[in-house]
Amino acid sequence: MDWAMPVTMREHQLLHDTMAELDNMLGCRSFEWVVDRNIRWEDSVILSGAAGPQSRVWRITPARPAEFRRPLEFGMAMHQKRDIATPGTLTFPVSLGLRGRQSPCSIAFHNATLQRSNVSNFGWWISQLPSAAVAVNCSSIGLLTTWPLPKHVQ
Repeated sequence: MDWAMPVTMREHQLLHDTMAELDNMLGCRSFEWVVDRNIRWEDSVILSGAAGPQSRVWRITPARPAEFRRPLEFGMAMHQKRDIATPGTLTFPVSLGLRGRQSPCSIAFHNATLQRSNVSNFGWWISQLPSAAVAVNCSSIGLLTTWPLPKHVQ
């Protein structure tokens, strides 16, 4: 049985552009993937990351691109008027599938900068120092932890 799916030049170009963007963000430096062993497909975002000796690089992508909003609406509080290239705390409101329901939460990247994707209109790159925290706050269920979420957090 042939499982090959036909692809168009558009898909080839998107894959090429995505790999070029990843290369631009990580380069040839020594990075290791941040492994999330507690993936929840119900979350409103997909967060992937790579850690290197000088920085950690994250990609935050909405699970439903049609619902994606610009950073001032989606990711940064309206009072944050600072340049997004200046290191600071970037807070993204998200919905996480925890404890059998969707919980309103926030993911905060401390000492981080934000860069728009060159390939997709539906995501952001976040760079931060390797020692900086990624905090998860789900006050409605009393959860304050770090990313990736520990395995026992369901």
